[in-house]
Parts: sequence; C-alpha cells; structure tokens
Amino acid sequence: MQLVPLSNYILVEPDKEGEGKTKFVVPEDFEGKGPRIGTVRACGNEVKEVQVSDKVIFSRDNIDEVEIEGVRYVILKEEDLMLKLK
Repeated sequence: MQLVPLSNYILVEPDKEGEGKTKFVVPEDFEGKGPRIGTVRACGNEVKEVQVSDKVIFSRDNIDEVEIEGVRYVILKEEDLMLKLK
C-alpha cells in the first residue's frame, strides 16, 4: 500500500525511544514528554523543507499516531517539525 499525505502533512516513522544514533539526555521526570526523533516516510505535495528519508525532531503535541500494516507512524503538519538532522 502506498501512503500519500495530503497538502502539508508528513508521515514520520518515530524512532523507538532510546534507540538510534541520536539520543536526548533528559531528566527522569521529563521522560516521555520531550520531543521525538523520526524518519520521514512520505510528504504531501505542499511540503517544502523536508523530503523522504530525512531525520527530523518533532514535538509530541499536535500529532496523530496510527498503525498501518504493523508499523507505527506519526502524522503531523510541516509546521510542527522542530529540526531537520543532517
């Protein structure tokens, strides 16, 4: 199945917490509340700043989480991205 976000929406596959090369060091009482890292898997046709396979950091606010064919994704608007990792 091909996943095609509309307009300025982005489909991101979040990294599992604590995995990957990039890690945040956060206090224990902040665990699960800070920004998340993930990989862009699909972009709507109005998305300008990122492309498929980019690593991004995004807020936990204003996101929708879905599971498609056993893979968990986050759907968010481009404006909700915080950083692109290079």
